[in-house]
Formats: sequence, C-alpha cells, structure tokens
Amino acid sequence: MQQGGDLMVVNNRMLKVAMGFGILALISGQAAIWFCQTDATSYLSMVVSLCLWGTFTGISNPALEALFADSVESGRRSSLYTWKATFVSLANATGPTMNVVLFLSIGNSWTLQIIRPILSAGMMLAVLPILLLCCFSDRKALGASSEGHFEREDSRAKL
Repeated sequence: MQQGGDLMVVNNRMLKVAMGFGILALISGQAAIWFCQTDATSYLSMVVSLCLWGTFTGISNPALEALFADSVESGRRSSLYTWKATFVSLANATGPTMNVVLFLSIGNSWTLQIIRPILSAGMMLAVLPILLLCCFSDRKALGASSEGHFEREDSRAKL
C-alpha cells in the first residue's frame, strides 16, 4: 500500500498525463472537424477523438476528486460538495441549452458549413480547463489534517 506522500506524487502525475490526453483529444477532434475529406475518415477520426476525451475524463476526474477532498477539512466538505455539484449541473445544462438556442436561430438545416464552427467552438471551450490541470498540486493540499473532524462550538454534545 502506498503512503500519503506517494499518492500525492501519483495524483500530480495523473493530472499531467490527463493534460496530455486532453490536448491530444482536442487536436484530433479539430482535425476530424476541419481536415477530414470523406465521411469514413471523418467518422473514424471523431471516434478516436471521443476515445481520447473519455480517457482524459477517466484519468483527470479521480485525481481531481482526490485533490479536492484532500484540500477541504472533512467537517466542511458537505457545503463545498453541494456547491461543486450545483456548478457541475449548471455546466452540464449549458450545452443542451445552447443547442436549443442554436436550433431555434439556425433552424433545422444542418450542413457541414454550419456544424463545423459550432463543434470547433465547443471543443475550444475545453482549452482553459485542460491547461489549468498543470496548476494543481497536492503539495498545496491539507494532507492528513483534511481527514480530521471539524466540530462547531454549538454542535458539541453537552454532558
């Protein structure tokens, strides 16, 4: 079993690996959108890109969740996890909402000339979060103190 310090190194490395997969996914996705000339190569390129996006998500999410948990005292986590879940839900709702707006404004005539810039712009929104992965570090986490229980003055049992 690994010690806490070893896990910190693993999380840091995993975030860097995830960043590499994110950049590859972004490049391959943009290539599939703009440079593939046939439906078969475009489809295959998009499948490769989506596999890379899935790998990026699969690597980055556990490392970020562990870092988030280690950065907050256990007794204060519930409110922060609630805020985090709220923001994740809002982010997940933004894409479909934007699709409805685009559908209403463009109509039901989808051509490659319309779809390419929309897909490209949507992918480019991921550049900043991918690059921010290099800014996270377990050295700034609370470490063992995040596992202690935080008690408020008014919540202590009175004997």
